Amino acid sequence: MPYRHVYISKRSRDCDADQVQRILEAARHNNPQHGVTGMLLCTNLLFMQLLEGAEADVLHIYDRITRDPRHFDCRVTLNTHTPQRAFSDWSMGYQDLDGDNPLAHLPGVSAFMQDPDPWRAAAEGDTALNMLLSFQQMFKSPIALSD
Repeated sequence: MPYRHVYISKRSRDCDADQVQRILEAARHNNPQHGVTGMLLCTNLLFMQLLEGAEADVLHIYDRITRDPRHFDCRVTLNTHTPQRAFSDWSMGYQDLDGDNPLAHLPGVSAFMQDPDPWRAAAEGDTALNMLLSFQQMFKSPIALSD
């Protein structure tokens, strides 16, 4: 049974768009080798990521992620086994939530983007998962890197 792990973290000030692109390239290269799939959402302040796969593989990758200096204060919002993956075809989907985002109406996204304390909006596991699953439903194929 696949393991699902969702966390949020604060984005380091020096983590610019080029750094995010490097994160995605590394994830899209490394995750298939471990059978891990997922989705990454980000703002100028936060990352939210869902990882799915065998529990040991997901936790191994998450352990490496927590040591990455491009973010800090990682908080797990959900960790559970699930009957099936939501992101089985995505080595790592991606969406930037900043700017004039036409996706802001999706469940939970508005609260996440507008709350002065975004931890409150994203810290509840169901809210975080619903946001990520909303993106998965809207985009049936992996999301490309932003230009």
